[in-house]
Amino acid sequence: MKTLWLSTLGRETLIAGDNTIGLLMVLCASAFLCIWLEQRYKWAVRISGAIIGLVLGLLLSNLGIFLILGAVNNKNKGEKQC
Repeated sequence: MKTLWLSTLGRETLIAGDNTIGLLMVLCASAFLCIWLEQRYKWAVRISGAIIGLVLGLLLSNLGIFLILGAVNNKNKGEKQC
């Protein structure tokens, strides 16, 4: 997927690392999805919303939707990450 984003958008991810609003929207939507799944399905209660959120974050990162070290979840905003 990263090559698809690179060829069409010119970057490795669908949402750029400096797009704070886009990153916040994705993170809030995934938190909503985890809470909704946990309230709706019995299997999600057994797994826990936190574990579902971790797996969802891993999937979104590996599919190239957003970077793990983006502007939203970067603690040291003045320093560049390797």
